Amino acid sequence: MNRFCRLALAVTMAASMAVSTSAQTGTPNWGWFTSNPTADTFHISTANELAGLAVLAKYGACPTCNVEQPGVTFYGKTIVLTDDIDISVYENEKKWLPIGRSTIGGNESASCFPPGGGTNINCLTNLLFAESFGGSAFRGTFDGNDKTISGFRMNYNYAHDPEVDGQPVPIVVSGGLFGALDGATIKNLTIKADNITVGGSHIVAGGVLAGYSRNSVITNSNVKGTLLGSLSAQHNGTMDLGGLIGNSKQDSVTNSSADVTVSAILTSSLVSGVPVVLNGHAGGLVGASEVSTISGSHAKTMIIGAGGMSIGGLVGENRGGTITKSSAVTGTAQTSGVYPYIRFINIGGLVGANSLTILPCPYEPQEEIACDPMLVYGTITQSYAVVNLHGNIGVENGTSAGNSNVGGLVGKNEDGIIKDSYASGTISTAGGGNNEDMFGGLVGFTLHHWLEKIERNYAAVEIKLNAISNNNNIRRGGLVGRIEIHGEIDVFTSCYWDSVYTGLTSAIEYSSSGESGLSSGGVNGRTTGEMMTQSTFVGWDFDNVWRINEGDSYPYLAWQSGPIGTSISGRQITRGANKNSLAPKITVRGKTLNVRTPSSTQNLQVRLIDMRGRTATRFDMTGGGSMSLNRISAGRYIVDMRDMETGRRFSSPIVLR
Repeated sequence: MNRFCRLALAVTMAASMAVSTSAQTGTPNWGWFTSNPTADTFHISTANELAGLAVLAKYGACPTCNVEQPGVTFYGKTIVLTDDIDISVYENEKKWLPIGRSTIGGNESASCFPPGGGTNINCLTNLLFAESFGGSAFRGTFDGNDKTISGFRMNYNYAHDPEVDGQPVPIVVSGGLFGALDGATIKNLTIKADNITVGGSHIVAGGVLAGYSRNSVITNSNVKGTLLGSLSAQHNGTMDLGGLIGNSKQDSVTNSSADVTVSAILTSSLVSGVPVVLNGHAGGLVGASEVSTISGSHAKTMIIGAGGMSIGGLVGENRGGTITKSSAVTGTAQTSGVYPYIRFINIGGLVGANSLTILPCPYEPQEEIACDPMLVYGTITQSYAVVNLHGNIGVENGTSAGNSNVGGLVGKNEDGIIKDSYASGTISTAGGGNNEDMFGGLVGFTLHHWLEKIERNYAAVEIKLNAISNNNNIRRGGLVGRIEIHGEIDVFTSCYWDSVYTGLTSAIEYSSSGESGLSSGGVNGRTTGEMMTQSTFVGWDFDNVWRINEGDSYPYLAWQSGPIGTSISGRQITRGANKNSLAPKITVRGKTLNVRTPSSTQNLQVRLIDMRGRTATRFDMTGGGSMSLNRISAGRYIVDMRDMETGRRFSSPIVLR
């Protein structure tokens, strides 16, 4: 058997397990397509019909024919889900075959490995989107029709590369409900997943919705579940994990959400005396985003990452993309894995790393027409993060993990733009090792070469450090841990931090650029009371962009239904005790909300708001009492209360179990 045939057999057999063994508990059905393949619209309503879609995308229009044929792309066609479906019948190891191509390996990938060594990662991932005998990316429209796919479980883990002639052959692994999306539209879909595992030894991408996506539109799509990714490399490798999408390139993601736990494990070693270099990105919504637009989208997440990664509550790395009117509520973030040659870790409540990218000339230059590459800045605007980060941030097995860049909103900002955004909460960590570790209420470390700006932002983030003994270079700032500026640039405009709540008197603890970029009025520490006063915020637009409840709340964004709450990490944020004396006391037991008011005649209008800003329920209450919320889904909410006599508002976060 020649080299090509042996590799094709190895990869095909591994993937085809999803089809051949599925007859034990589920039989894929593709008759809905083969009975009328020229139709423009198809309707599916069962788990087996959905599994049939995956078979068609991999094996072609005639899966049972004994011929090689490219997978069906469904370009120009629409698939409508007509019922809620439970796909738990496809739950055993490798039984769920992702829809759209999900693996690359063998002679097919040989051209991506230059003779001088190294790997062309873009070349490898582009193969996912090529129509081939190994399957095709999904290019159609999948309309979830406001239905739910539940019981989604998957173990798509290639722990070792297939071998050809005794040599390991690198492989791309892309896993989720979909393997690869290319120019597709996914809309009106909810996915409830458990224990989604994606692993490999070179390039790994995983998301509950999709591993890789490019040039696609994802709207009103929501996922919930647990995602685990592992990279055990014998080659330099990368891994992208996101609650919704692992790797997104030039996509549009709108009005979508993720409620997920994401865990990343990187395992590396020396190969021929040289350390294998691993990189990774993990985000509550998207792992790595390149020139994608994310708007009106939200994540509630707990992330356990590893050294060598960029980790964000919403996006792990935003490279040249735009994030607007979006948010993240981020729980524990800590390092894990076995990786003795760690160079960095970036952790942000919203985005781990925010940077520019360079797009090549879009057309062939003419002699008379110049065409220069285009700089596209990573941009964050009108967004926020609530952080409760704790764990071994910056520590790997109790020792140095290299440089740590940790921020309430962004971990590392490299030539990126941040406007009209904020962060609140707590960062509690053991710190890092012998190298510098930067912690900032807004950004851990920011680096600037061009004219990008950080404008009209604030932070109220308490940073608690329990440094390990060999660390002498911890930087903490109310806004930024460290700044580095190249050129005469005024980076900051009208940015603020709560110097009382945070206990930090310096906006930026260390600047390698002296006072460059720190013009008068650019960074400002203010008391808690001043942070609740509109006149404090010079040049801010409180008509269209911002709102504030004077004396009761920090500024919040106009698209939010109200402030995120007067309580941050259990500490009451008020201007004085008298302000709190009229505040109702809230407790929750199970799904019963208990409200105790200071006056038996106090009339309250109460709203329960989910983490996407939607009203789950509303009711009126006089003199306190109890209210059953049994009809409301478990999760995190904001209780927003308005005193109907005085107009004052009170807010508090709660968890329904």
